[in-house]
Amino acid sequence: MLFSFDKLLNKCLSHEVLISNRLRESRMRTFFPSLTKIFTLHSTSTFKEIKKNDRHFHLLSEKERLILEKSLKKHYLPRQLSHYLNNLEVFQMSLDEKEGRMIGIIQQINNSVNHPERNHLFSPLIFDFEHSFHPNLRKKKLKGNSLVCNKEKKKCSKY
Repeated sequence: MLFSFDKLLNKCLSHEVLISNRLRESRMRTFFPSLTKIFTLHSTSTFKEIKKNDRHFHLLSEKERLILEKSLKKHYLPRQLSHYLNNLEVFQMSLDEKEGRMIGIIQQINNSVNHPERNHLFSPLIFDFEHSFHPNLRKKKLKGNSLVCNKEKKKCSKY
């Protein structure tokens, strides 16, 4: 699968939203090597292989799309976000071996028989480092200041 990061939210989501793209400070050192490992693995896999091997890889439900829309509406143009969420397939994919997830859109861009791993493009909209998108984990993990932003101060709404 191919990846494109042109749609990725590069700002820190505030503490009041339903989804957070912050992570625990204790995971800062281990997370990014795990992320590289996942991208390396997925970039040589087909859409079907990832779907089969990643048990967290799934199409978002309507309820999940509404939560995503509510959380991201301040950060994307309304038409753009509506297009992503209503006209394209929005999936969740594992980011690491733990709770990390990324939420983005999948598009079929080729029909290659020789290189089927290049047939789909995944464009992440948001990294959900602590899986705050999950209702049970959201309640637990968004409390307190245990999560930190990995963005520049000017891009973090906390400051």
